Amino acid sequence: MTLMYLRLKKTNTTPVLQLVESYRDHEGKPRQKILLSLGNVDLPKQIWKEVTETVENHFKGIKTLLDPSEEVAMWAEKIIKELSKTNKQPQKETVAADTIPFKTNKIKHSDTTELGPILPVMKAWETLDFPSILTSLGFNPSQIRDSALSIMNRLIDPCSENSLPEWIKTTSFEDLFGKPVRGGKKDRFYRIADLLYKNKEKIEMALREKEVSLFNLEEVIILYDLTNTYFEGESQRNPKAKRGNSKEKRFDAPLLSVGLVLDSEGFVIRHDVFDGNSHDSQSLIPMVQKLQERQKKTEKPLIILDSGFSSEENLNQLQKEGFDYIVVGKRPIRLAYEKEFSTLPFKEVEGRPGRPSVKIATKEEGHEKIILCQSEGRKKKEEGILSKAEDRYLKDLEKLKIRLQKGQLKKVDVIHKALGRLLERHPRVARYYDVTFDQKKWSLSWKRQDEKYESAFKANGNYCLRTNRKDLDDQKIWHLYISLTRVESGFKTLKSHLGLRPVFHQREDRCDSHIFITILAYRLLHWIEYSLRKHNEVRSWKSIRRVLKTHAYTTISLFSDEGKALHLRVPGTPEWEQKRIYKLLGINYTTLPRRQMSFI
Repeated sequence: MTLMYLRLKKTNTTPVLQLVESYRDHEGKPRQKILLSLGNVDLPKQIWKEVTETVENHFKGIKTLLDPSEEVAMWAEKIIKELSKTNKQPQKETVAADTIPFKTNKIKHSDTTELGPILPVMKAWETLDFPSILTSLGFNPSQIRDSALSIMNRLIDPCSENSLPEWIKTTSFEDLFGKPVRGGKKDRFYRIADLLYKNKEKIEMALREKEVSLFNLEEVIILYDLTNTYFEGESQRNPKAKRGNSKEKRFDAPLLSVGLVLDSEGFVIRHDVFDGNSHDSQSLIPMVQKLQERQKKTEKPLIILDSGFSSEENLNQLQKEGFDYIVVGKRPIRLAYEKEFSTLPFKEVEGRPGRPSVKIATKEEGHEKIILCQSEGRKKKEEGILSKAEDRYLKDLEKLKIRLQKGQLKKVDVIHKALGRLLERHPRVARYYDVTFDQKKWSLSWKRQDEKYESAFKANGNYCLRTNRKDLDDQKIWHLYISLTRVESGFKTLKSHLGLRPVFHQREDRCDSHIFITILAYRLLHWIEYSLRKHNEVRSWKSIRRVLKTHAYTTISLFSDEGKALHLRVPGTPEWEQKRIYKLLGINYTTLPRRQMSFI
């Protein structure tokens, strides 16, 4: 009979917690063995006994009726992991030889496939009712299955339609679906992308209705912004592919613009694809008109926009359509309120414990309320950007000056062109410098306009919000505007984790379907993150995916003394942290399929 326990060993420096095993040797004499030194860990003393019992039960293969608490399970798992790395395993209980018919030294495992990240994605797929929505649109079971594989791939390991069959071989979808998914025609995922996009409007509306019913969402406030993605190749078969102002600085590549409408909780309402050279302001009215068709008799929402949409034409059109707005003013506008920023009474924004200070003041102009904002965090950021921009500009001027001194530039028009390029490259800071080329001395000199520069430097951290909703409280207006960061976060996720960029397709319909599948994947991702946030789990999907990645399916092969072989297809036992995530998302990992593949 063996017994494990924890004890605190005093040392000359820091006390050390030890895991000790008490047992009797072959003569029946009591003995003790230190299995593991845990160091100075903060393991609460009141759970020592429960932790050691859980570790002991694990090595004895005992399954208790009640699961241990999360804290006990976490510590037990850490100790089991460390023990498995050492040679000091617990004493084995003596058992009859004929109770273990298989050779333990010949146990093998093979065909290990990824499982963990699939489970939350499938839970989101089922909760948002994708299968029922697609069935109602005439999709057959095989098409629904391929839709799931195509969309889920974007969250787990984004790849092209051509690469999807190879990727599927590395996953546990066949184990979960209970049927083969690796076969099919080569172009099956192109066909399914076309079919999904053909039903875009109906799918988006049905998903929106489901999300509203699940989370009691409202469309009182909507967020809108525009981004773009670039092509690899010329994409000559897509009339929307145009060169423009690339968000990723890929000015060498054609672009497509994507407009995204979210509610205040970050759930997608709709999206649209525009020409790559579309300006932010050009996409707003078409999007609003489509929203108008869906609003019908319901209350018109408040639209929150970034500065790219703040043209007077856009704001007037919004009011004409009956929409209210909150929009941040363009950068030059804050200079127009220089006097107000120094004279109006500012007050601290509430509800931001531990965050950089933000102060606001109010001014009314005609039918609008102007909220002047002073952000300490933005101030430091803009000061750093301006300082770095100035350093780069001065270095480039110095390089040009040296080229003149060395006689490398001998034509006046070439020098003026070089100065023009510097002005284009450094617009943020070049406006504050007077640069002079002396043709007689063939030299270059520059001087900073200190008064103008200091005025701009003092304005760092200042910005203005405009709204036609005078009835809203100043604090409420600011908090509503800050919710626009959810769109920025959504675009970042689409581009970095869901394979939105780059676009490799050439045809317009294939490009549009590529973007649509990415948006559908984002809806699954947002359900996962939103559901976890309700339980105070704020990690991103990227972090959650990394934690779950080690949970896998595998085939265990056991061989007996008689030469028989038993092959079992089983899911791994999730670790404590994986179990916690599954529990928060309502995933029952204990019912995962198991099957005996053969006994020969």
